[in-house]
Parts: sequence; structure tokens; C-alpha cells
Amino acid sequence: MPDEVEEDFNEARKVVNKSPRAAAALLRLAMEKLARELTGEDNRTLHNMIGDLVEEGRIDERVQQALDSVRVVGNEFVHPGEMDERDNRETALRLFDLVNTIVELTIAREKLIQEEFSNIPEDQMRGIENRDGNS
Repeated sequence: MPDEVEEDFNEARKVVNKSPRAAAALLRLAMEKLARELTGEDNRTLHNMIGDLVEEGRIDERVQQALDSVRVVGNEFVHPGEMDERDNRETALRLFDLVNTIVELTIAREKLIQEEFSNIPEDQMRGIENRDGNS
């Protein structure tokens, strides 16, 4: 998880029991920062950055749905009358699971794959490059 995203995530963890609304808003902010990291965009809305990631084929439908869920629910938490007060904590806790899933699918797995791929011996890598027509 990128440091800037992790800071908001950890702050949300600290406040979720006292203020699920604050936690949800922080998690939505964390996803906006993650989308900025993934797209390299600073001046786009989270909605538009998600669309860009889908259009570029950088995230699949599952990640798009998870991102949109955090975006929409996080927004609803901060608008009066949008959320049923009884569901706030449980909903906020589900958002934590979604955020972890999004980070796993967009960053952690990619990093693991790239690290392992970079460990392939040079002679084996040449065979891969020749097979892929990259020689």
C-alpha cells in the first residue's frame, strides 16, 4: 500500500469505532490517492480516474466495482440522510475489506509478479524474449 494511502487507511482504523462516517470518508480519500497513484493524474475526479483505468485496461471489472463501491458509499456517509445510522459501522468495516482487496489486486500482486519475473536467470529470459518476439 503506498505510504500516502496507508496513512489514511490507518487513521480510518483509529476512528472507525467512534466515527464510522469519518472512517468511510478517509477510506474514500485513500482510494482517490490510490487512483492518482495508478493514473498519474492530479486534477481528475475519482469517478473519472476509475473510468480511465478501466478504459486503459489497467483494472478489471471486479476492481472497478470495488473502487466505485468505496467511492459511492464514502460519499454517502458524509451527506446527511443518505445512510441508515444503524448500518454505519458494519458498512465502514466492509469498506476496509474492499480497500485491502483493491490494493491487493492493483499493487501487491503486480509487485509480487514483477519481483519474481526479475529473478528469472538471463539465459531463461532470452528464451522468453525470443518466444514473445522481443529479440
